Amino acid sequence: MHGWGDLQPELNRLSKTGDWATMSKMITDEMVDAFSVEGTPDTIGAKVRGRYGDLVQRVSFDTSAQLDPDRARQVIQSLRV
Repeated sequence: MHGWGDLQPELNRLSKTGDWATMSKMITDEMVDAFSVEGTPDTIGAKVRGRYGDLVQRVSFDTSAQLDPDRARQVIQSLRV
């Protein structure tokens, strides 16, 4: 669908050898944007709704660092609006 199908066998091979560094160099920002939504705690809800609208009933989120409880509440609140 996105035109990246030729990359899949190589990424699969690299994952089996544990070569995550090479894999990360092959995955572009465009690819990440196609499969994720990024934003700050106060903007992420609107971005998720803008992308998915009424198409989804559930979302999950992950962060690159430990999210303190106040920021987690902010994210959840922005998703509920």
